[in-house]
Amino acid sequence: MVTKHRLLTYEDYAALPEDGPRYELIGGELYEMPAPARVHQELVARLFILLRTFVSARHLGKVYMAPFDIRLSPHDVVQPDILYVSRERAKGYGPNYLMGGPDLAVEVLSPSTRQRDLTVKRDLYALADVRELWFGDVEAPSLQILALRDGQYVPIPETNSIIEST
Repeated sequence: MVTKHRLLTYEDYAALPEDGPRYELIGGELYEMPAPARVHQELVARLFILLRTFVSARHLGKVYMAPFDIRLSPHDVVQPDILYVSRERAKGYGPNYLMGGPDLAVEVLSPSTRQRDLTVKRDLYALADVRELWFGDVEAPSLQILALRDGQYVPIPETNSIIEST
């Protein structure tokens, strides 16, 4: 007899205790998010300040940093390091999450999440119509900027100046 594994839903995810580790829900499977390294947090902080300053000065929308849930489907809940939501997409807010893709997701790559960020989450973001996806790499160091074109991400020339002095 074959036992079927039940896919977890947002409701299962939301019922997790808030005093433990952070998680993401991808394809109905729960993934623990380990605490990021100091250099990871420094890059997230630098990018967050730059984005928030730019967006706020122009009244374009809101910028958030993790943890902030993005519900991409009933079985997919992710927490990008930083996200930008335009005023046009702001209608998707729930009490503790954004329903659907933000305009921009920023993932700073960590050894424990690098592969999942570059493959599975990248595909989820494309399906959710996330218009831009940035990958910060503290090991390289580099910032890869991708734009969604016809359902696929294409690179925009690399920008390193933001993270050079991290």
